[in-house]
Formats: sequence, structure tokens, C-alpha cells
Amino acid sequence: MTKSDFPWTIVVFLLLAPLSLFAEDWPMFRHDRELTATTKEKLDLPLDTIWVFRSRQSQHLAWLRGSRRMEHSVERARYEVSISAAADAVFVTSKADGRIICLEAASGKLRWERITGGGVNRIPTYYEGKVYAGSDDGHVYCIDAKTGKDVWVHKAAPANRWLFSYNQMMSVWTVRTNVIVDKGVAYFGCGVMPHDGTFITAVDAKTGKLIWRNDTHSETRFRFAVSPHGNIYATEINLYIPNDVKPFRWVEHNAFRRNDGRHNDWAGSDPRRPGNLGGKDFEVLIGTIYGFGKYF
Repeated sequence: MTKSDFPWTIVVFLLLAPLSLFAEDWPMFRHDRELTATTKEKLDLPLDTIWVFRSRQSQHLAWLRGSRRMEHSVERARYEVSISAAADAVFVTSKADGRIICLEAASGKLRWERITGGGVNRIPTYYEGKVYAGSDDGHVYCIDAKTGKDVWVHKAAPANRWLFSYNQMMSVWTVRTNVIVDKGVAYFGCGVMPHDGTFITAVDAKTGKLIWRNDTHSETRFRFAVSPHGNIYATEINLYIPNDVKPFRWVEHNAFRRNDGRHNDWAGSDPRRPGNLGGKDFEVLIGTIYGFGKYF
């Protein structure tokens, strides 16, 4: 396959019902905090293309390097786009140029865009009229979903230190998890390299005010080295933080209590913990490509 075989099209949005009728919201990655990727909506096949959105990102999709069971290429991730959707809007992000984008669901026309200081690696989360996303500039953004104006911006990075990686400038403490929002609280991870410090944080979803921040999680008796990178799995009790940067991902899971941010060793009391679902051991790290060739 040649480079010309890859289209410029990054997102294609398909609608079947009348445009005056809106489907159920898809407010975050894989629909909900437990990543079920399910909805009550039923599709009437075959699908018809209503509109096409062409991103300004490169049309040259990088190949996934290494084994599909183990490796996730940062270069490839920069050129792939997932979406979230709510009411009459669709939300996408850009890893290549740091944009958070809102499109009209009916037409695909640009409604607004917010340019951040670094790549935005996860799709936005929609919650009560606001859109939440973290950036490689070390900040988390809360944006009014209708106007595109900032509601608040939280500086997650503890200092102004930058590095050059994959042809881009970025904070030493990037925000490369999605932002989970539930019951008025927004949760996210910050940082990449444990020796520089990584953080698990909870802030008030309305104001961005800090509720708690765990910056000592590697000091437990198990000495977990958390490199938060991917999509967070959340239950009523815990946050399950994914690792997606070698060699800091060789841990089955890292659970943190939602109420105070403390590390919850093995999370054995959580009935909805990932390893407790389906009666199987927890074999994958949420947010990575790992095990059995499956994508999570």
C-alpha cells in the first residue's frame, strides 16, 4: 500500500434518523466510565454518509510498529481521531496541533475550536454542558460546549519544564489520560516519567478547584511506578489508571480510591474491578493494545 492509499479523511460521521431527532449521547471514550462501548440505540443498516470532516492533520498515517499485542505507536496515534457526541454537537481533538474541536452534528460545520499549547491525545468528555480535555501543555481545559469559551483551566504540571519529543514541544508533565467526570468531580492523570513525578488528580468539575492530588503513589510498599497514559476505567469506589509507556506498564492495574486518591492495593473489595468481570484475571491494561491482539 502506498502513501496515496491513505485518505485525507480523518472523521466520517454517519446519520440515519431524521436530523431533527438526536440519538443518545456518547459523552466520552467508549460511552461511559466503565468503557462498555454500548448504547440503547439501534442502527438501521446500511449506513448512509451524511457529511465528511477533513482534519488539517497529516494524511499520512504512520504504521503501527512492533507486535499488535504489545506496542502502541505514538506516531500513529497522532493521526487517528475518535469522537464524543452530545445533543447537536460532535467533539474531536487533534494530537498534531493541539485543538479541541466542536462540529455541528447535522452538517459537520465547525462550531468552535480551542487551541491549546500542546497535543490533545484523548477525546473530550462531555458533562452537563461542558467539555473536558487534557493537553500535552500540562493543563486541563473545561470549555462551554455551546460557546467554546473557557470555563476554567487547571494547571496540572507542577512547574514550567518543557521537552522536545516526536517533533513537538510538550510539558514534562503532560496530561495523557482522558478526563473522567462523574458526580461533579473531574479525574485525570499527569506526567509520563515516574522519576520526574507523576500525579493522579481530582478537581471540582464546576470550578477546577483542587480536591486531592496523589503525588506519592510510588511510595507504597509495592513501589508501583505509574506512568498515566490512556483512558481511565472508573467504578463507584476506584479509578483504574492505565500505563502505556514502556517500561513502566508492567503492572496489572493501579487502583486509586475516588474519595481521597490513596492507592488501593489490588482493589480486592471493589465488585466492579476489571479483573472481577467475567470471572477472569485482569490481563489487559485499560487504554492500551495488549493481550490477544485486542484494543482497549
